[in-house]
Amino acid sequence: MWHGFIGQRIAATNKTLYRSSMVLLVAALILCAFGARTFINVKQGPAKLDEAQLTAIGNPNLQLRDFVTVEGRNTTSTEITAIVKTTRNGVVESQRTTGEYMAMIVGKHILVVKAKPGDIRKMYTGTLTSMPDDLKKEVFSGLGKPDLQAVTLHLLLDATSRSVSEN
Repeated sequence: MWHGFIGQRIAATNKTLYRSSMVLLVAALILCAFGARTFINVKQGPAKLDEAQLTAIGNPNLQLRDFVTVEGRNTTSTEITAIVKTTRNGVVESQRTTGEYMAMIVGKHILVVKAKPGDIRKMYTGTLTSMPDDLKKEVFSGLGKPDLQAVTLHLLLDATSRSVSEN
């Protein structure tokens, strides 16, 4: 009975349904993997990192927990700001400062923090990322001393939207 035309169509349909369900299952697992970092960061809150943990990070984009709190000392402004410009037909209509880069000493290292303008603190909470190349050039050109460049972490803590109020 199943060896005829109708039986073959039913068997082919079952194979197609099986393949489709496997593709959908793999797609769902991939989406869950991409959302896992956000879910864990929201569920567990910011991870408190110290100097040893910061220096051990090779690539912050591969970290499972990128929402962190870092406490340091002697935070100073680098006088470098992040500016967003609104242009129309190539003419700048307006510009606003969205952040200011701070240098914070964490142990024996320097961590660059992007914070709200004028927001100098001992503790920042935000997203840990790699420092962009253009910012590295700007920060390191201002340092001048190779010793300071050697102790500066190549990480950026973006605390423009989240910061802990503690001095």
